[in-house]
Amino acid sequence: MDAGGLAESILDHIQDKVALVDGDGVVVDVNAAVVETLGVDRESYVGENAFDHIHSEDVDRVATVFDAVRDGAPDADDTVTYRHATGDDGWVWLESRIAPLDGRDDTFVVSSRDISARVEAERREARTESLLAELARTTSDVLWTFTGDWGGAVVPQRGVRGGCTGCRPTRSSGPRPRSWRRSPPRTATASATGWPG
Repeated sequence: MDAGGLAESILDHIQDKVALVDGDGVVVDVNAAVVETLGVDRESYVGENAFDHIHSEDVDRVATVFDAVRDGAPDADDTVTYRHATGDDGWVWLESRIAPLDGRDDTFVVSSRDISARVEAERREARTESLLAELARTTSDVLWTFTGDWGGAVVPQRGVRGGCTGCRPTRSSGPRPRSWRRSPPRTATASATGWPG
């Protein structure tokens, strides 16, 4: 096997999608990962303009990064995150790095990985934080946030209005009894009126 065949064989075992595109964004070649990542076959993808498959809300941002790399702009950002169409009419979030192909000024390597799971996890975290902040602003009960392993300090959420419903603050005058045990609640957030059922 010659060097070119060996390189192609290695690329076909890489999970990231690696494509060669020309200066206009037309796909010259792509490795086998395109099948799993985008749900399309290699033959149909080669010859397509990659920008035609990028979400309309992201395409200008991707084009700006691509143009900067192509034109050799100093300190150009070569990495961009965007949505790419899939073969089943859906969208996949990709993080792509763009670089000139060694020895060529008219061909570029675009290495892309599927980050859909990461984007969804970040969105869930943001929604949870937003919900907790909204609860802290509107509830009259005290909200508590626990660490992930139920250890460490228990810290009251900021912005809580009012006090504890039906109770008054007390101060411990001595060590906890030996029979005391910390038991994790069923949910990570609870009010001082009792754990949710």
